[in-house]
Amino acid sequence: MTPHHAFPDVSWPDLRSEISRELEHRKATLPKMVGEGLSQAEADRQITMFAAILEDVVRFRQSRAPIAEGKPAINPLKVERSHRFSWHERRRAIALELDYRRRTYPRMVENARLTADAARRRIHCLECMRALYELGYDWRPESGAWPHWSTTTPAQQEHAAREEWMAIESEIAARSGVAQQEMAL
Repeated sequence: MTPHHAFPDVSWPDLRSEISRELEHRKATLPKMVGEGLSQAEADRQITMFAAILEDVVRFRQSRAPIAEGKPAINPLKVERSHRFSWHERRRAIALELDYRRRTYPRMVENARLTADAARRRIHCLECMRALYELGYDWRPESGAWPHWSTTTPAQQEHAAREEWMAIESEIAARSGVAQQEMAL
């Protein structure tokens, strides 16, 4: 079973390997950048963020375990996590890394520091991880997007959450070229 239906050529080990590779890369390079425009707190945050994303790969795999392997599918919210990063923060970290790779990988390929196939594969794996988040695993509305809890009813809170998720779906659809009308069907 692949992690996401839209990425049939990405396996769970591929995804885990790419996130692990990125985490190790950050552990090796970010400490050297501290003091050169990067704070220690930000370096630590970025490393911890990718450790959380790696943990998510494992949790999401557990939640999507195929019954054919004798494993029941379980809600990823019920698989304990050790990090406190929000869904929004983790998805944003993946999006930022994808943007960075799209800007820098062509130059790295041109300078023979990375092969074109490796560049495409690394980007493709991260796109798969972003797509997993966009299935809604672990999603909870951002606290800033919710109305003030003490003055709203549960129905208003649910409406606010639905509105936020619809905005996320619109962003996903715009990126993938899906018409707004198709999403409503």
